[in-house]
Amino acid sequence: MGFVKGEATFDGKPTDYWVDALKQEGFLGRKPPPGDAGKTLRQGGSAAVPVLCEIAQGPDNNLRLAALNALSLMGAEAKAAKPMLQATVQSENDRSRFYLASDVLAHVDATAAAETMSAILRDKQETLSRKTFAFAALLRMTPQGQEAVPTLNEIWRDPKQDPELRVQAIDVLWRMKQPPEPLIPALSEMITAKDSPVGVQALLVLAGMGPAAKSAVPTLLKVLDRSDLPLTGRRSGPPNRLTIYTTIGLIGPEAGPAIPRLLGSLQGENYFKRSLYRQNHFLRVEVGMALANMGPAAQQALITRDAVWGASLTLLAASPPGHVTVGPLAEIEKRTWIPRQGKSTSDVLKAIYRVDPDATQHAGLPIPIRPDDDDPDD
Repeated sequence: MGFVKGEATFDGKPTDYWVDALKQEGFLGRKPPPGDAGKTLRQGGSAAVPVLCEIAQGPDNNLRLAALNALSLMGAEAKAAKPMLQATVQSENDRSRFYLASDVLAHVDATAAAETMSAILRDKQETLSRKTFAFAALLRMTPQGQEAVPTLNEIWRDPKQDPELRVQAIDVLWRMKQPPEPLIPALSEMITAKDSPVGVQALLVLAGMGPAAKSAVPTLLKVLDRSDLPLTGRRSGPPNRLTIYTTIGLIGPEAGPAIPRLLGSLQGENYFKRSLYRQNHFLRVEVGMALANMGPAAQQALITRDAVWGASLTLLAASPPGHVTVGPLAEIEKRTWIPRQGKSTSDVLKAIYRVDPDATQHAGLPIPIRPDDDDPDD
């Protein structure tokens, strides 16, 4: 019957047999075969590829996915599936099947995969979602896929292109080891544009570049000057302070000029607004992490600031009348995050407890602190 229908065969059995076996159904009234049919096909190597290709082009979406997954586990032995894989990538709208087919194609022929993705990106009739799939496939291929570089350059350089596609093109290009210098001005423009729909996406690409994005630091500081810049936001859309702090931190020591601005941000007026307490907590943590990544200069600035705050507040708490200082100290502790290598925050809380053991609870501090009996400094 398989011969009459022109089906491929494996182990002397036609595609229809293996379809039924994968479904755990009998073929022509017989009982289902024992064992794992999918495993048998996977281990069949190149001899099973024709059958898997026919299943991957069949009407059952679950079996198509199973066939593509089997091919993905074969490695180089799946080479004969190249025409089917190209056809699947050119027409598939399901993300999982697209990714599996593109990954196998990239493994058996990286050049063909890059050219197929480029064709999708150049086609004006293609949907935004399929173009996004193609970018993701190229991203997983990097640094292979250099054949797509001309198409990617055309996309990011065209201001009429969808902004999201331009950001994705830049992301793939720098991961393909293309020079980042020409790409950074375009990302900076996307960040500074009014109500930019891809400000955060552009920041995340700069963050991924790390020290190579140092030329973007002046732009980041300029954006931080905006009085209407939101504290936090989504992972897409206009920029926000939290994402900028994250980006500066990942640029690292090369972002040294931003150190004074980051330290100053810890005492901004926004940090004293109760309605913004939760957002400010995340911001202070992100600022501290950014400073910690920025090398000795930032660390020394933090140590100095820590020493001043720790010493002055602890002495204030120990001075009579102590009960008068408890309230202000508690408010400072709640609203001011001190990035440090020392123990100043702990010292302040212990000082508050010494003055009034019930103060931490009355002041609403998140964790009641009590002096450690084993600590000689207490």
